[in-house]
Amino acid sequence: MRKKIKNAFTIIELVVVITLIMIIVFWLNSLNFGKLSDLQKSDIFSNKIIWELENVRNDALVWKWILDSTEKFTSIQKWKVEIDKNTWIITIKATPLNWTERELRKVIKSDKENIHKLSCVWGEEDLQKLEINFTWDKIDFSNCTKSQIKIVTEFNWDKNTISMDRISWLIKKEKK
Repeated sequence: MRKKIKNAFTIIELVVVITLIMIIVFWLNSLNFGKLSDLQKSDIFSNKIIWELENVRNDALVWKWILDSTEKFTSIQKWKVEIDKNTWIITIKATPLNWTERELRKVIKSDKENIHKLSCVWGEEDLQKLEINFTWDKIDFSNCTKSQIKIVTEFNWDKNTISMDRISWLIKKEKK
Protein backbone atom coordinates (compact mmCIF):
# COMPACT_ATOMS: atom_id res chain seq x y z
CA MET A 1 0.00 0.00 0.00
CA ARG A 2 1.07 3.48 -0.75
CA LYS A 3 1.22 6.18 1.87
CA LYS A 4 -0.79 9.30 1.24
CA ILE A 5 1.41 12.42 0.98
CA LYS A 6 0.06 15.28 3.01
CA ASN A 7 0.70 18.71 1.37
CA ALA A 8 -1.97 20.83 2.97
CA PHE A 9 -3.00 22.05 6.41
CA THR A 10 -6.05 20.56 8.05
CA ILE A 11 -9.03 22.74 8.83
CA ILE A 12 -8.33 22.44 12.55
CA GLU A 13 -4.77 23.72 12.13
CA LEU A 14 -6.00 26.70 10.12
CA VAL A 15 -8.67 27.58 12.69
CA VAL A 16 -6.14 27.41 15.55
CA VAL A 17 -3.64 29.64 13.73
CA ILE A 18 -6.31 32.20 12.74
CA THR A 19 -7.61 32.24 16.32
CA LEU A 20 -4.14 32.87 17.72
CA ILE A 21 -3.54 35.67 15.23
CA MET A 22 -6.88 37.31 16.13
CA ILE A 23 -6.11 37.10 19.87
CA ILE A 24 -2.74 38.79 19.31
CA VAL A 25 -4.31 41.49 17.10
CA PHE A 26 -7.04 42.29 19.64
CA TRP A 27 -4.48 42.42 22.45
CA LEU A 28 -2.22 44.79 20.48
CA ASN A 29 -5.23 46.91 19.58
CA SER A 30 -6.07 47.32 23.26
CA LEU A 31 -2.69 48.98 23.83
CA ASN A 32 -2.89 52.70 23.17
CA PHE A 33 -0.10 53.41 20.70
CA GLY A 34 -1.87 56.58 19.54
CA LYS A 35 -1.39 58.41 22.82
CA LEU A 36 1.18 61.17 22.58
CA SER A 37 3.87 61.52 25.21
CA ASP A 38 4.44 64.82 27.02
CA LEU A 39 7.68 65.21 25.09
CA GLN A 40 5.80 64.97 21.79
CA LYS A 41 3.10 67.37 23.00
CA SER A 42 5.79 69.84 24.02
CA ASP A 43 7.32 69.68 20.54
CA ILE A 44 3.91 70.15 18.92
CA PHE A 45 3.27 73.21 21.12
CA SER A 46 6.55 74.90 20.24
CA ASN A 47 6.15 73.94 16.58
CA LYS A 48 2.78 75.75 16.53
CA ILE A 49 4.55 78.96 17.53
CA ILE A 50 7.34 78.42 15.00
CA TRP A 51 4.81 77.68 12.26
CA GLU A 52 2.91 80.91 12.96
CA LEU A 53 6.11 83.00 13.00
CA GLU A 54 7.45 81.41 9.81
CA ASN A 55 4.12 81.73 8.07
CA VAL A 56 3.87 85.46 8.80
CA ARG A 57 7.57 86.00 7.99
CA ASN A 58 7.18 84.30 4.60
CA ASP A 59 3.99 86.20 3.82
CA ALA A 60 5.75 89.46 4.65
CA LEU A 61 8.69 88.58 2.42
CA VAL A 62 6.52 87.91 -0.63
CA TRP A 63 3.81 90.48 0.09
CA LYS A 64 1.21 87.76 -0.04
CA TRP A 65 -2.34 88.67 -0.89
CA ILE A 66 -4.96 87.77 1.65
CA LEU A 67 -8.40 86.70 0.60
CA ASP A 68 -11.08 87.82 3.00
CA SER A 69 -14.74 86.83 2.86
CA THR A 70 -15.74 90.39 1.98
CA GLU A 71 -12.84 91.86 0.04
CA LYS A 72 -9.36 91.16 -1.20
CA PHE A 73 -6.33 92.81 0.37
CA THR A 74 -4.07 93.65 -2.52
CA SER A 75 -0.91 94.45 -0.61
CA ILE A 76 -0.04 94.33 3.05
CA GLN A 77 1.94 97.20 4.48
CA LYS A 78 2.69 95.50 7.81
CA TRP A 79 2.17 92.13 9.49
CA LYS A 80 2.00 91.92 13.27
CA VAL A 81 2.31 88.97 15.66
CA GLU A 82 1.33 89.70 19.25
CA ILE A 83 2.32 87.17 21.92
CA ASP A 84 0.87 87.48 25.42
CA LYS A 85 2.80 85.48 28.03
CA ASN A 86 -0.01 85.48 30.61
CA THR A 87 -2.86 84.25 28.42
CA TRP A 88 -0.71 82.59 25.74
CA ILE A 89 -2.72 83.99 22.94
CA ILE A 90 -0.90 84.64 19.68
CA THR A 91 -2.75 87.16 17.55
CA ILE A 92 -1.85 87.64 13.90
CA LYS A 93 -2.84 90.95 12.32
CA ALA A 94 -2.34 92.53 8.91
CA THR A 95 -2.42 96.16 7.84
CA PRO A 96 -3.17 96.64 4.12
CA LEU A 97 -2.15 99.82 2.35
CA ASN A 98 -4.65 102.62 3.08
CA TRP A 99 -6.68 100.36 5.43
CA THR A 100 -6.86 99.88 9.13
CA GLU A 101 -5.28 96.95 10.92
CA ARG A 102 -7.29 93.72 10.84
CA GLU A 103 -7.06 90.65 13.00
CA LEU A 104 -6.65 87.52 10.88
CA ARG A 105 -6.48 84.71 13.43
CA LYS A 106 -5.71 83.78 17.02
CA VAL A 107 -3.90 80.76 18.36
CA ILE A 108 -5.01 79.80 21.85
CA LYS A 109 -3.19 77.39 24.14
CA SER A 110 -4.56 74.18 25.59
CA ASP A 111 -4.49 73.06 29.23
CA LYS A 112 -0.88 72.30 30.13
CA GLU A 113 0.85 74.51 27.57
CA ASN A 114 2.32 77.84 28.51
CA ILE A 115 4.98 80.32 27.63
CA HIS A 116 7.50 80.18 30.43
CA LYS A 117 9.52 83.21 29.38
CA LEU A 118 9.61 85.97 26.75
CA SER A 119 12.87 87.85 26.62
CA CYS A 120 15.41 89.80 24.65
CA VAL A 121 18.43 87.52 24.38
CA TRP A 122 21.19 89.77 25.60
CA GLY A 123 19.28 91.64 28.27
CA GLU A 124 17.33 88.57 29.41
CA GLU A 125 14.59 90.86 30.74
CA ASP A 126 11.34 88.97 31.10
CA LEU A 127 8.56 90.50 29.00
CA GLN A 128 4.83 90.03 29.56
CA LYS A 129 3.88 90.88 25.97
CA LEU A 130 5.84 90.90 22.77
CA GLU A 131 4.88 92.42 19.47
CA ILE A 132 6.75 91.45 16.32
CA ASN A 133 6.19 93.70 13.30
CA PHE A 134 7.08 92.38 9.87
CA THR A 135 7.39 94.45 6.71
CA TRP A 136 8.88 93.23 3.47
CA ASP A 137 12.32 94.57 4.39
CA LYS A 138 12.66 94.41 8.20
CA ILE A 139 11.48 93.01 11.52
CA ASP A 140 10.90 95.12 14.62
CA PHE A 141 10.45 93.78 18.14
CA SER A 142 8.46 95.98 20.49
CA ASN A 143 9.88 96.31 24.01
CA CYS A 144 13.19 94.94 22.74
CA THR A 145 16.08 96.83 21.20
CA LYS A 146 18.33 93.77 20.90
CA SER A 147 18.77 91.77 17.72
CA GLN A 148 17.25 88.55 19.06
CA ILE A 149 14.24 87.45 21.05
CA LYS A 150 13.79 84.23 22.96
CA ILE A 151 10.52 82.41 23.69
CA VAL A 152 10.73 79.57 26.21
CA THR A 153 7.73 77.24 26.01
CA GLU A 154 6.78 74.73 28.65
CA PHE A 155 4.58 71.64 28.73
CA ASN A 156 4.60 69.62 31.97
CA TRP A 157 8.13 70.80 32.84
CA ASP A 158 9.50 70.00 29.39
CA LYS A 159 10.95 73.20 27.94
CA ASN A 160 11.84 74.32 24.42
CA THR A 161 13.56 77.55 23.48
CA ILE A 162 12.57 79.35 20.29
CA SER A 163 14.87 82.15 19.17
CA MET A 164 14.36 84.62 16.37
CA ASP A 165 16.98 86.91 14.89
CA ARG A 166 15.98 90.35 13.67
CA ILE A 167 18.84 90.59 11.18
CA SER A 168 18.78 87.18 9.49
CA TRP A 169 15.04 86.50 10.07
CA LEU A 170 15.98 82.97 11.16
CA ILE A 171 13.85 81.06 13.65
CA LYS A 172 15.29 78.08 15.49
CA LYS A 173 14.27 75.74 18.28
CA GLU A 174 16.44 74.20 20.98
CA LYS A 175 15.59 71.61 23.58
CA LYS A 176 16.33 72.54 27.20
